[in-house]
Amino acid sequence: MAGTVAATVRAVAATTGEWWTPRPRVLIIGGGFGGLEAARALAKAPVDITLVDKTNHHLFQPLLYQVATAGLAAPAIAAPIRSLFRSQGNLTTLLAEVVQIDAPSQRVLLSDGSSLVFDHLIVAAGATHSYFGHDEWEQHAPGLKTLEDAFEIRRRVTYCIGSPKHQRPPLFIRITAIWPPSAITRRWLTSARRPGPSDFRAGGRGGFGYSRISIS
Repeated sequence: MAGTVAATVRAVAATTGEWWTPRPRVLIIGGGFGGLEAARALAKAPVDITLVDKTNHHLFQPLLYQVATAGLAAPAIAAPIRSLFRSQGNLTTLLAEVVQIDAPSQRVLLSDGSSLVFDHLIVAAGATHSYFGHDEWEQHAPGLKTLEDAFEIRRRVTYCIGSPKHQRPPLFIRITAIWPPSAITRRWLTSARRPGPSDFRAGGRGGFGYSRISIS
């Protein structure tokens, strides 16, 4: 019987391209904290789970600021989603971006034009930063929600510290935030401006130009 069911599943998938299973199909959008907790909670449930995320890693966002300030390397706060669920037999991970949810048809559309059907849908796609109607601020004040955001901030700070045109007059860095890591980042930049060895290196020389950073 099991072999017949498996053969039927393969035949349907081959002819329609749809995910079909005799068990309830749970589709989770997002591999962040919410998506991971939902998937783990259903580990022993009689369901088939598909977790879809547009990146291949789970990101520990609270420490993104340390990647942005070169305190940590990216692998220290990011882990492959597949490796996190390698022992969970009822879960499949997909690297894809959901662009539309068709609730009446119980289907989601992906950016490549394909679709996935579901019996139960969990949306845990996360959040993004907001400029409160002033999107033009983004080019001057990048958000910090992804590794790409952290790399961009680090690139900008590295360039400002190491670029000759920023050596005089003093370089001003403004930190605007209301959460605790802003204070930690401020202390890090304050210590970084002291000449001498540092984990944050500009042009391959620790302390280059640090004494001329003014933080406000």
